[in-house]
Amino acid sequence: KVGRVKQSDERGEQVESTLMQLLDVSDKLLCSEIKQEKELLSVINAAVSHELRNPLNSMISQVAQQSGFEENWEQVMHALRTFILLVMGILDREAFKESALAGVIRGKMGHLETIESHLLKIMGGFQVSSKKLRAAVGFVDCFVHDILDYSIMNKSADNFTKNSTVFDVRAAIKEVLAFVEDKAGLKGVEIGTLFRHFDSRGEQEAAYLIKTDKKRLQQVLLNLVTNALKFTPQGGKILILVDLLADRKMVRVAVVDSGLGIRDEDKSKLFQLFGSVKDKAKDINTNGIGLGLVISQMIVGKFGGVIDFISTFQKGTTFYYSFALEHFDRAETTRLRREEAEAERKLKEAKMNKFDLRLAD
Repeated sequence: KVGRVKQSDERGEQVESTLMQLLDVSDKLLCSEIKQEKELLSVINAAVSHELRNPLNSMISQVAQQSGFEENWEQVMHALRTFILLVMGILDREAFKESALAGVIRGKMGHLETIESHLLKIMGGFQVSSKKLRAAVGFVDCFVHDILDYSIMNKSADNFTKNSTVFDVRAAIKEVLAFVEDKAGLKGVEIGTLFRHFDSRGEQEAAYLIKTDKKRLQQVLLNLVTNALKFTPQGGKILILVDLLADRKMVRVAVVDSGLGIRDEDKSKLFQLFGSVKDKAKDINTNGIGLGLVISQMIVGKFGGVIDFISTFQKGTTFYYSFALEHFDRAETTRLRREEAEAERKLKEAKMNKFDLRLAD
């Protein structure tokens, strides 16, 4: 506030002066900003819940159906190859070598092999497209879960659910990398993995089994790998380190990149909503809101771990996080997994044999 006032000076004369009153409103502005952010997220959450969730569930269902289609296609192609080999084997018998009809059938088999070759190419293209679709749907699904998780955890910690299962950590990491491998390929970024302190002197399969929430472990990793890929230049490298710690009671995952690094003045912005790091010179992350790291920090905290980073500007960054692991009977779990795998193998073999028997008939 600014005003004019009259006062007496030392000689008793009236003089006019300016009075300025300053009011610190920074706290009010901060509260207003936080309120606006929460209102924005509330609108986004409503849009995600009502406009995106149902169509996305439909796409996930269609992707699952595609997997079944691929399996059926493989069976058909196996049957076709078996049929061609069976007929060609019969035609090669001595009794049919000079037969005019056998020559005609051989010509037809040649056409059928050409069709088979085309079908295999079509199938190969379909599998590539299907893989990309699965990756894209999975990526969007993770983003949707980020939005909904933030809303849930902001309202009440009791609403956060955990779903711990026993799984192979190598396969879990591989599934995450499938989401980003196409983008990494376009940028020429090499992504490697290294697993340390997993005791494989006994059963190698059991050594990499852990028990925690697989989806949440992958959700955090996808956020970190996506960020690393965003800030890693053409031809750079990303390394994922997975360490088993504290007598199998904790797993730590680190994402090491050779990217731009983070300036010291930007480090305090991380793990804050709307506190994403930007590099205007390279037009990187100019539209990010920093939600991924906020969600990741929330999730890691729910699993008794920590998330942090080490970064040197223009040299690269390492983000790492840890998850507490639950105890389970490794030997019994390994036995059950082998029985399931054997049952699945026999079922697939039975389906193939069924096609073969039909052809033989």
